[in-house]
Amino acid sequence: MVSITQCWKSFNGMLKKFLSGLFQPQKRKTRCAASLHLDGLQSLKMAAPHRVAHRLSKNVVFQQPVKRHGLILWLLLAATVAAAAGIEYKTVAISEDDGWIMLDIIEQYQLSDTMIEALENGVPLSFVTEATIEPEDAWFWQKPLASKHLRRTLRYHPLAESYEVRDSITRKSRFFATREAALTALGDIQRWKLVRADRLKKDRYYRVTVESWHDIGRLPLPLRPRAWLSPSWHLSSKVYEWRLQP
Repeated sequence: MVSITQCWKSFNGMLKKFLSGLFQPQKRKTRCAASLHLDGLQSLKMAAPHRVAHRLSKNVVFQQPVKRHGLILWLLLAATVAAAAGIEYKTVAISEDDGWIMLDIIEQYQLSDTMIEALENGVPLSFVTEATIEPEDAWFWQKPLASKHLRRTLRYHPLAESYEVRDSITRKSRFFATREAALTALGDIQRWKLVRADRLKKDRYYRVTVESWHDIGRLPLPLRPRAWLSPSWHLSSKVYEWRLQP
C-alpha cells in the first residue's frame, strides 16, 4: 500500500506539473491580452481627459465669439428696431399726360412706437410730401420752376374703430379698418400734377427732387415741445433726386 500511495503521489505531482506546463502559456497569453486590454483602457482613460479638455477648450473658444456675435447681433437688431421708423420710397415715376408733368409715388410709412401710441389715443398725424422741379444749371438763389406740397393727415377714430386718411388736394377722406391699410393708402400718391409740360424746354435738363416728413408743427400744442426734442417724432425720408429731360 505504501508503495502504491507513493506512486500515486508521484504520479499526481507529475500530472500537476504536466498540466501546469500545458496550460501555463495559455494563461500567460490571457494575462498578456488582459494586460494589453487594460493598458489600452488605461491609455484611453488617460487620453480621454485630454480629448474632453480639448473639446471644452474649443467650446470655450467657440462660445466666446458666439456671445460677442450675439451681443453684436442684439445691438444691430436694437439699432434696426430703433431705425425702423421712417419713410421709404418704393416707386417713383414721372410722366407727361394731358399737358402736365405728373408724379406717381408709392411710399412705405413705418411709425415709431411713440407715434403709434399717440395715434391710437386720437392724436392726428400730419405728413408732407414736397416735390420740386428746377433747371439743373440753376443758381441756388433762383426759385425752382415748380414746388408742390401735398399734405395728408392720418387720424384714428376710437368709437368707430377706423383710421382716416385725408388728402389736402382732393380734400376727401378715406376710412380703413386697420392701421396697415391706412398707412398703405397714406403712401399711395397718383397723378400728382407738378407743372405744365410747356414750361419745360426741350434742350435743358431738370432736377426733380421728392422728400416727405412728419409735420410736428401740426401736432396739438401741448405735445409740440416734447416732440421737437424727441427723435421718435422726427419721421422723414431721404431726398429722392433724379434727372429729367423733356
